[in-house]
Amino acid sequence: MVFYYKSLVEHLYENASHIIIMREFFGIF
Repeated sequence: MVFYYKSLVEHLYENASHIIIMREFFGIF
């Protein structure tokens, strides 16, 4: 259960970081 929660948090964190990177990337143009 804890492992599942940890993997879920890591997955959400990766998605959030990708969204931030995309926002900064498209913000240049």
